Amino acid sequence: MALNKIAWQKHPNHIKDFSAALAVDGKKTDLSRYGQECVYSDDQSTAEWRVDLNTVLSIHHIVIHYVQNNAVWGMYIYCS
Repeated sequence: MALNKIAWQKHPNHIKDFSAALAVDGKKTDLSRYGQECVYSDDQSTAEWRVDLNTVLSIHHIVIHYVQNNAVWGMYIYCS
């Protein structure tokens, strides 16, 4: 549904290309920080990411693969 759609993030990391487009490119084999398959936001207290699905859809579930790097963290998901 979101594959190759237009994506946006609030605090992009400018050191390396961790653009929002990486989240919708379909790649998920290397979930490390520098695997070039994950979005990485600049060090802020919150991260915001959006994808334009181009239409109103009924969504059954959302799957998020995130950078793991053995770090423990929590997340909240808001859908609108």
